[in-house]
Amino acid sequence: MATKDDLNYVAYNIIEVLQERGLDDVYINEKIDRLSELSSNKASTLHWASNQLDSANFKLLLDKLNLDEDQVRIFCLVMNKL
Repeated sequence: MATKDDLNYVAYNIIEVLQERGLDDVYINEKIDRLSELSSNKASTLHWASNQLDSANFKLLLDKLNLDEDQVRIFCLVMNKL
């Protein structure tokens, strides 16, 4: 089983958001396992987050990553076309 420290930068911050929001450990451990499958691919991890996190959690993630919503919206449009 992977740990939070095994994750890439984006995935690590996703888990930080989930922990800060007080979600239970079982749910968080499931997300750690899922995110560990994305390995070091931060772009795929961010795209995954845009599709999987609710808007409040995604906004918290963007704040942690110091990213603008418009930047990420354009990124996701490109990723969806690939």
